[in-house]
Amino acid sequence: MRLDTEAQRTLPVMLSSPGIVTPSPLSTASPATVSSTTTHPAHLKALTAQVHHNLLYQHDWDSLATHARSPIAPYSLLPRPLLSGLPPHRIYTHPDVQLQALMNNRTPDDTPETEWVLPTHIEEKWTLQRLCEVFEGVPAGKEGRKRILLATVGADSTVVYYILHEGIVKPRQN
Repeated sequence: MRLDTEAQRTLPVMLSSPGIVTPSPLSTASPATVSSTTTHPAHLKALTAQVHHNLLYQHDWDSLATHARSPIAPYSLLPRPLLSGLPPHRIYTHPDVQLQALMNNRTPDDTPETEWVLPTHIEEKWTLQRLCEVFEGVPAGKEGRKRILLATVGADSTVVYYILHEGIVKPRQN
């Protein structure tokens, strides 16, 4: 596929062979991934698409969806787009559940559960108030607590994930 000079300047591209330009996977993201019907700024949609791509192709997540509105009634607009999906294995097991399983000579359940992901850029400044606004739009997990994965995108496009809980959570025992 050959692109004209204007398209080469506007689309992120990859060179597959000399003289032939192929659009990058992020530029061909599905409309369901980057919705144009929300009121979120374009840079947040692009950041969300980048994290979506990372989760799908680098971490093998399933059932990924982008959310502009909270799944909790009254379904208000989220402060920024969030992702939800199923990781290939459980991301977090509460320390009390781990301890109980060990005391009964069992391994903790590794069945994945839906995780909520907050795409951010490394240069963004976050406050507790902004994080609370995000947590208000996220449903509680199976253990009754709200949890999100903070996906921080670096200047070199590296994505690092941190687990954030609403409130105080007992630390793991080593």
